[in-house]
Formats: sequence, structure tokens, C-alpha cells
Amino acid sequence: MTYGKKISQLRRSKNLTQQQLGDSLNVSAQAISKWEHDLAEPDLSTIKKMAALFEVSLDELLGVDAPTAETPVADTTIDTEKLTTDVTTTVKKVIEESTPEAPLGFCVVCGSTVVEGNKGTLKPKVMCKSCLAKEVSKRKNAEAEKERKLAEDREGLNKRRRRSLFFGSLVAIAIMIVTIFFMTKEHSNPGMTAATFFIGLLLCYVGFSLVSMFFLPSGIVTNIMMFFIAAPIRFPGVIFTLDWDGFVFLIAVKILFAILGFLIGCLLFFVGLVISAVVSPFVYPYVMYKTSRKVKGVIPLTKEDYEYIHK
Repeated sequence: MTYGKKISQLRRSKNLTQQQLGDSLNVSAQAISKWEHDLAEPDLSTIKKMAALFEVSLDELLGVDAPTAETPVADTTIDTEKLTTDVTTTVKKVIEESTPEAPLGFCVVCGSTVVEGNKGTLKPKVMCKSCLAKEVSKRKNAEAEKERKLAEDREGLNKRRRRSLFFGSLVAIAIMIVTIFFMTKEHSNPGMTAATFFIGLLLCYVGFSLVSMFFLPSGIVTNIMMFFIAAPIRFPGVIFTLDWDGFVFLIAVKILFAILGFLIGCLLFFVGLVISAVVSPFVYPYVMYKTSRKVKGVIPLTKEDYEYIHK
């Protein structure tokens, strides 16, 4: 029989309730219930009071068997110091388990009380462990999505770089074919052939760099061309009489202005193309080098790069 069942048996033999027994020992009925269910143990002074109240000896209350004639008398001396220590330890454990943890704050996400057991973080803001785990997972997913989009943008920039090399190479090959054609016509003049060859090489590089620059996100060549193409061409107004001859004159002048506007536009386009062809060979190496570093992730993409990639 356990110690708790012994207390319960003696209490019932005296026809006492847990509350009545608790009042006699100056403890609560809940404490009596814990003793009887072996969840806690009373201290030594309470054990002595119970032994007196139940009119039994300490040996009987503690479940120590009495010696018989056939067996040697066992040492039934109670180690009061050890018993007191065990009881004190048990009481402290019960108190600690029954005492609620002090709140550390309230979670800014779910609003629950944050204690030491479910603490996630207290700085820079108070969060419980569950909300902190969700926040960390959310940040990781956002960073992974950002890296994925960045990789897609770099791949888009790399495609444009390959496209610039492809179309630039086509133009360079076409210029080289024309150069070889002229060289075959001048094979009798070695000096002219060599000059044609070097001029062809120069034109190949100019054509290659010019066409390639249209596909790279530098904007230099594009801005030059747009400056000349989008330049406004304004003509003066036409004064005419309100008769048949006046209308014919107006139509003729308008057609003339249209032809002049087209010719001037072509001239501006040609001027822009020439200037771009002069500029491209000098800026192309730097632009290609910078673009390659952006594709490899050595330097970050700029706002202009994103606009150029997604347009």
C-alpha cells in the first residue's frame, strides 16, 4: 500500500473529509488530495500531527512493517534529515510547477502572452516562438524569390548580350565578304589590296560595335540616334487665297514640305548613324566588359538595366 493510500484509508476510518482533515492540519483540501494521489508528501511536522490525529504510530503511518519473532528486528530509525530534505524538494517542485511563468511581453503578430517557454525574440520587437519561425520562413522565401528574379534578369541580360554578338558578327561577316570581293578586283595592285584589307577590318569592327551597341543596355548609341530621329522639323505656315489656284498652291507646297521633311529626316538619321559609328568602337569594349560583370553577378544591375531588360 502506498503512502497516499494509507492516508486515505486512515482518513476514511475516522470519517473525515479532505477538507476536515486539511482544516485540522492547517492545509488545503487540495494538498490532502495530492498526498492521497502520491503527487506530493507532507513535511515531518505534519506527519507527526497526522499520526496523533489518526491515533497510530509513525511506523504504521509511514508503512514500516513491525518486526516478528522469526525475523531479526530491523532498524526502523527514521532519517529525519533525509525525510525533511525529500519533503522540501517535493514541495518546491510542486510550487514551481503550479506557479505560472512571469510574462515577458505580448507578441506583436498574434497578440499572445510571451513567456520564457514560448519566447521567440524580444528585440527589436516581441514575438513568440511560432510567429518568429513563420517570420523567418517568410523572409527566407522572399529572399529566395528575389534571388530567382535576379537570376532571371541576369539571364535576360545575357540573352541580349549573346544577341548583340550574333547580329554584330553577321554585320562584320557581311562587311568582310564585301572587302574580300573588292580585294579580288585589286589583286594586281598589292598596295591597294593591303589598304582595302585594313580598311575592311576597321569597317568590320565599326559595324560590329555599332550593331552590338543597339542590343546592350548602355543607351549611348540609342540616345544619339533618337536625338537626331526625333528632332522636330518645322516649316513655316503657308498663306494662300481662297480660290482654286490657292488650294492647288497649298497642296503643292505641302507636298514639297513633306519631301523636304523626309529628306531632312534621312539626313539627320545618316548624321546620327555616322556619329554613333564613330562613338561605338570606343565605348563598346567598356560597355561589353561591364555587361559581362553584371551577368556574372560581380556588380549589381541598375534601374536602367531592369527597364531595358523588361521593355
